[in-house]
Amino acid sequence: MREQDIFEELESAYQVAIANQDAETIQAILNNPVVESLKASPEYYMKGLMLRASGFTLFGELDLASDEYALGYEFLDEDADTAEFLVDWALIFLAELSINRGEEYRVDAMSKGVLLLEKARWELDDEDVFGQLTIANLKAFMLMQKGDVSASLEVFEDVSFEPIPIPRVNDAADLVDFFSHIHKGLAVAIEAKDVNLLLNMIQCLSIDDESLSEDQTLFKLFNTTIGFLFELRNEFTDEFNTLFRLKDNLRDAMPNYAHFMDLIGEQDFDALTLFFASFHKDEL
Repeated sequence: MREQDIFEELESAYQVAIANQDAETIQAILNNPVVESLKASPEYYMKGLMLRASGFTLFGELDLASDEYALGYEFLDEDADTAEFLVDWALIFLAELSINRGEEYRVDAMSKGVLLLEKARWELDDEDVFGQLTIANLKAFMLMQKGDVSASLEVFEDVSFEPIPIPRVNDAADLVDFFSHIHKGLAVAIEAKDVNLLLNMIQCLSIDDESLSEDQTLFKLFNTTIGFLFELRNEFTDEFNTLFRLKDNLRDAMPNYAHFMDLIGEQDFDALTLFFASFHKDEL
């Protein structure tokens, strides 16, 4: 198929340029109109658009990357997972947290991401409990980075925190998106020092019912729960490490969460215990 050959040649050139950190070649690929010749094959046209979106994101051109998704949206097959596409589209705007161009850019990017997540929410089946919670975690995190704490917490009012069945936790191919973004919800709970939200998430994530019934500090309960996830789900570990690397960029909108990450970096468990104990004081 001609379109397949064109795309594979383009993709190969792109991957070589990425590996070589060859910005000039990447830019030339983005300027190449050859993707338009793929329209006869929606599959490869979509792949070409996503490749260009990836390239624009690398250069921090998030609106141009979003334009590629907008073109792809018009070509979605009837059987396509529209909610997943919209979530992927929204994730483009999280790249602003790495670029870190300041509050104005951050608020604008998060606002655009939130609108896409709201559309994704309506495309998702209400019975997809963990899919709904995935979108809620992302939306709440973006709203928190936008500076809207109350709206961030309101996101969780209509979601279920149903415990994840252990077989689904153990299945590495299942709930990948969920475990890739659950820490964003935990980050919101930590930033807001919201004990109820944090406990709801811990109950959802815990694979050890006995630990939930034990009399222990909030930090120990949290630490025990995420400790299991570090062992079982690479996506959770990757996300945690990414947010740790970004903690200074997150600090402006989420100072409590950045402080938590500082203490994690220092491995100061006494200070972490006191930090989590302060959540209860804020309830008074």
